[in-house]
Amino acid sequence: VGSILQDWFRITLAAQNMVRSVERQENAQLAMLLDDPDLAYVQFTATGGIFLGWQEEARRNIRDTSDRALLERIERRYRLYSSYADSLYRLLQQPNGNARATEYKFKVVRPYAESLKEDCFQLLERSQSAISRTEETIGSTVKAAMLTVIVASIGAVVLSFFASRAFILSLQPLETLTRSVRLIGRGRLNQKIDVVGTDEIGE
Repeated sequence: VGSILQDWFRITLAAQNMVRSVERQENAQLAMLLDDPDLAYVQFTATGGIFLGWQEEARRNIRDTSDRALLERIERRYRLYSSYADSLYRLLQQPNGNARATEYKFKVVRPYAESLKEDCFQLLERSQSAISRTEETIGSTVKAAMLTVIVASIGAVVLSFFASRAFILSLQPLETLTRSVRLIGRGRLNQKIDVVGTDEIGE
């Protein structure tokens, strides 16, 4: 259970950081439009490496097939998103391309980035739901285990009581025999030893 929870926590962390990376890349694209396109594009590319690192972290820890399919969709969308960003950068390199680049950014690139973030949020919600379900399972398992321990303890006490009683009763013939033998040893030879049984003491 600890291993499963650890995997889901890593997926949650990866999804959060993937969303942050896309948001930083969006800021870098705005900087391309407003400031130095070359420097902002370098920042965009560096942040893309961070996104891909967290994406790989999520892939290593995913077990569920539906979550794996969602992550594959995120990977495909991110590749297309990166190609859109490259197109945006190329538009900015053209003479008087700023107006076309701005229109391309807000009509094409930004909506696609929002859908990419939505997929990352969906992965985040799924992992958080899985953590909640696992915690509920742990809680019910602990309750069942506690009930089992309590019932077993009560059963052990009852069995111990009956075992002790049976042991005490088994000692009574031995006490009778010991008492009678002591009296015989003192010279009272008319003792009758009333021990009935088929065990060693009875014989």
